[in-house]
Amino acid sequence: MKTLCAISGSKDKQTLWLENSGHVLPLEPDAHIVFYATEQFIQKQLAIGYLQKPIANCQ
Repeated sequence: MKTLCAISGSKDKQTLWLENSGHVLPLEPDAHIVFYATEQFIQKQLAIGYLQKPIANCQ
């Protein structure tokens, strides 16, 4: 995991360690944590103007 973060070109990155999930995250017990963290990341990028166009509302 540290290697992936080290080679990523992004300045804004975060590691999210999930103890109760395996490889197929959308089907795992911690899926809601991943979905929430992803939503928060996208909202942050929109707030700072990194993403110019909002993505479609998936609700």
